[in-house]
Amino acid sequence: MFLTLLHASASDSISLEFVRYINSVIIIIIIIMMICTLADSYVNGAAREAGAAAEVAASRKEEKYADLDRRYLFEPIAVETLGGLNSSANSLLKEIGYKISVNTGESSFLFAN
Repeated sequence: MFLTLLHASASDSISLEFVRYINSVIIIIIIIMMICTLADSYVNGAAREAGAAAEVAASRKEEKYADLDRRYLFEPIAVETLGGLNSSANSLLKEIGYKISVNTGESSFLFAN
């Protein structure tokens, strides 16, 4: 079972936080943020490079949760309204897609290699 929290900030992003407790020892935290690429706080970076706003948002979450102890697995997933993902989220989704493909024999999953 996941505990889900929804946060909305000053109109530049919305974040869903999924917290999963496994065996009361390992805690997985996945934070999914929808980033408004055209918001004042992101538009300059987004104009220079695709995915820049997602990288900034993910970095901010990583800084916020930097003090978590080792029993927590943390992954920010930042999705821009214009389509970009942060690089670590892209890697995670590719890995998940690959593992689904290997375990099911299907190769049509999103992000599967």
